[in-house]
Amino acid sequence: RCYEIQGRWADALNALHQAFFLPDGDMRYHAGGRLVYVLDVRMNLSQLRELPSGSLEPSLRPLVEYTLAVKELRRDNFPEAAARLESFIAAYKGNEQFNAALARLSSILAPRTYDFWTGVTGQLARVRELANLQEKWEKTRNPAVLYDLAAAVYHNQMLYYNHLWCGGRQGYNWLGYINATGYGHAPAEMAAFAREMINYNHGLRYFQQVYRDPASPDALKAKALYSSGLCYVGLDRWGSDAHFAFPPSEIREKVVGTYRHFLEEFPDSPLADGALLALGAYTGDPAYLHRLLKEYPQGEMAARARSLLKEMESPYYESVRLAGGPVPYDVLSAGDRIDALADAATIPQEVRKWAAANADHPFAGCKALGEWRYILVAAGPKPSAGYRVEIVNVEDDGRGTITVRYRIVNPAPGEVVATVITCPYILARIPAGNIPLEFEQAR
Repeated sequence: RCYEIQGRWADALNALHQAFFLPDGDMRYHAGGRLVYVLDVRMNLSQLRELPSGSLEPSLRPLVEYTLAVKELRRDNFPEAAARLESFIAAYKGNEQFNAALARLSSILAPRTYDFWTGVTGQLARVRELANLQEKWEKTRNPAVLYDLAAAVYHNQMLYYNHLWCGGRQGYNWLGYINATGYGHAPAEMAAFAREMINYNHGLRYFQQVYRDPASPDALKAKALYSSGLCYVGLDRWGSDAHFAFPPSEIREKVVGTYRHFLEEFPDSPLADGALLALGAYTGDPAYLHRLLKEYPQGEMAARARSLLKEMESPYYESVRLAGGPVPYDVLSAGDRIDALADAATIPQEVRKWAAANADHPFAGCKALGEWRYILVAAGPKPSAGYRVEIVNVEDDGRGTITVRYRIVNPAPGEVVATVITCPYILARIPAGNIPLEFEQAR
């Protein structure tokens, strides 16, 4: 872990590999899970490419080569990903040493037997299909072809999956304490990972491109806009690790906004009953469902609308839109003076200047930059050391507001502190989004 924190990737991988194969097996689960996590989540494509092959344990090389193929796939570079997958399968499918190590990894991470090679060969087949569609789109610029590509991505949740996890990725997120970090020092790499790995995020971009294409006929534009809403629904229902990149309120507002827009632009579309059902579910407003039953009484969504209306009669009914949850945040810096930020190379200069300009007086605000929103809470001048600012939690209420709860902690009674003017502060970041932020001081 120290090598990993320092960015000494080859040393980190070798040490985790050694810990995984220790005879007593006490660290096997955590070492094996962290090994795959470092390859799949922590390291980016360029870092994997730059790994000196001569300094790695030989049995790590196939893990690196397969992960390189997956990273190319997550960039939607389908031809390169297909070529790397073909090379990997040809080199290692019959390799007894690799398969023995893989079986041990699978037995530790997976709750049941996992067929790695079936997963990888199936992945290659899908990637070849996508490479052909991508090539056809680039030659013809026919938006219908791009829609087919988007649909193929949308319908395959496992497309961008790294099969080294052997079906145990979500389990390791909990047992390896990755998700728990969302309540404090959330790993920044998880936000980038969620954007790259979740198929709905990839499909969404393609559907939106089809919708915006002037060459798209109205029927195709309607399908693309409706499918964009389905992608937002997919992101909403993915699971807690998606929240590292996609705050629930943000995504649920996108669902509602997309389907309202759909009904305004394409009121006569055969997909309108599905849009009404989604709006009824996400807003909790039965008027959408009554309209569905009035206008499409024989439609395929009618039975589901009746069922949902019956659920709404219960005093315990809650719209799915009402469910919120914690927002992952990452504390970048905290202390009693912000001067040290000048040396914080990981914090963008624009953010450092903004923080420095506001940290010497009472302040609670945020600044959006790139894929992040930066949060600064400053207590203002204090007469001594020993004061500090803490974030209690960052909570998405599911109704369109994110609340940052913080407290200002005084020196403990009897604590010996320096008599010097201080300006305690805390600087953190959360995934970017348009949902309004509120600040609340805990007492």
